[in-house]
Amino acid sequence: MIFIAFGTLIQAVVLTSLYSVWSKGSYDVAQGFRFGALMGMFAGFGMAFIMYGTSNILDLTAHLVDGIWYMLLYGICGATIAMVMKKVKSKST
Repeated sequence: MIFIAFGTLIQAVVLTSLYSVWSKGSYDVAQGFRFGALMGMFAGFGMAFIMYGTSNILDLTAHLVDGIWYMLLYGICGATIAMVMKKVKSKST
């Protein structure tokens, strides 16, 4: 469990850092979702096709569904990051 928590913490820090640069100070929930979905596409489909090409654990359909799941999951994470950053920004000004 400790490694799951540590991995999730690393992902949260990196996504938040990248989003803060990408958003240029404009924290919109839809923009956050788009950012997260792009990161999910990068991570999900990128790894899915690498795994499909190098191992025989899942079929192509399962890898495609996994990629879509990553886009949705990271999209929700991006939207959440945008909402939190918008609240923090409004309280600090």
